[in-house]
Amino acid sequence: MAPMFCATLATAFLTLPELHPQQAVGIPNVQVTLDPIQVLRLSPLQNIESDKNVLDAIVWLYLIGVLTSLIRVIIGRARALRIARLGTKTRSSSGINYVVSSDEITPFILSNLVGDGYQIVIPNTLERELSSDELEHILSHELAHHYFSDDRMGMLLRFAAAFSWFNPISHLTFVKWEHCIELRSDLTALHNQSKASRSAYANTLVTALHLTANRVRQYPAASFSTNHLRNEKMRIKSILHGDATTFKGFSSKLMIVSGATLISIAVASLATAKDNERRLANSNLIGEDMQLIMSGRLTASYGKSPDPFKKGHSRDHKGVDLGAPLGTPIYSPTDGVVLAATDLYRNKPKYGKVVVIKTSGKTKTLFAHLDSYKVKKGDKISAGTLLATVGQSGVSTGPHLHIETFVNGKRVNPLDVWQLAE
Repeated sequence: MAPMFCATLATAFLTLPELHPQQAVGIPNVQVTLDPIQVLRLSPLQNIESDKNVLDAIVWLYLIGVLTSLIRVIIGRARALRIARLGTKTRSSSGINYVVSSDEITPFILSNLVGDGYQIVIPNTLERELSSDELEHILSHELAHHYFSDDRMGMLLRFAAAFSWFNPISHLTFVKWEHCIELRSDLTALHNQSKASRSAYANTLVTALHLTANRVRQYPAASFSTNHLRNEKMRIKSILHGDATTFKGFSSKLMIVSGATLISIAVASLATAKDNERRLANSNLIGEDMQLIMSGRLTASYGKSPDPFKKGHSRDHKGVDLGAPLGTPIYSPTDGVVLAATDLYRNKPKYGKVVVIKTSGKTKTLFAHLDSYKVKKGDKISAGTLLATVGQSGVSTGPHLHIETFVNGKRVNPLDVWQLAE
């Protein structure tokens, strides 16, 4: 259910429209009134600071979990490499090279990340108790792991699982995958073997389980035995009866579950990133000292709105327009600084006279088509400071105020920052 929920939630977020800046366009002497309003006021957003703190704590907790998981993977690999390096190299009766270690470990194989090299590691306590035939069984099992690149895949999966450490499904999937590759290696090592050989192989597995029953450290995925006793009982049953159907059915189901889990994690990650971006855009955090900007009426919405040039067509409007009588005062909603007060903004005469202010929370707001402005660049302003008056300079649809808003450099819908209030 968790992957399905993540995928569904992610799909909902990913279908949200993207914000694409477009040029503001108008034609003279055409005024279209969409909705009557009273004043433009800043949203209260009283709980947004608390929400941001909670979100920051969750992000830090997640990153600490990822870092801890990655460190465990790296330490586990380094320990396995140290064991292989310090062991005694020897050769079996069939000519297979392996390393004998004095550590109390389960047999495992380390495949080189590049090339065909490998190292099979056998504990000396197990080697002393095994016959040459039983040792060959273990070596054949580990070589099957190398043939199928199980050690490399195990490292990749462990790194991937580190980024979803909070999800129990990731851990369970890895455990099931380990069981699956052990069954496959057993079947490969016992191909065309007699019932007596199968029984001897099962006894070898039981011996290995007894010797490594108390191990708790992380070992390579391509190990001869694990500490999951229920899975090992299933292995012994498969070894004795040669039941390949169990492996095939389980393998197919595991591939489906693993694929669904990985896809849901990836999609959910994208959705989370998109949601965080949207939260950031809406978290301008101006404060509660709010002042009226101006009285007026909404004449053009943000985004899709009627195109004044083409009857029956729409356009992407990158701000909002508020119609008001010529000379209507425009006030600063909060404390900040004036970034621009000019008759020509960025060589775009269509804006007419413009004032741009920067307020707390890294929010920048542009006011265009002004009749006159009462501030200059660099002025420090407070809530209620008279900024300008409504005009129809530039390419205008009549006396109105055009507003554009940016948060952290990203264009947002001004109505997500400023709210129409009675």
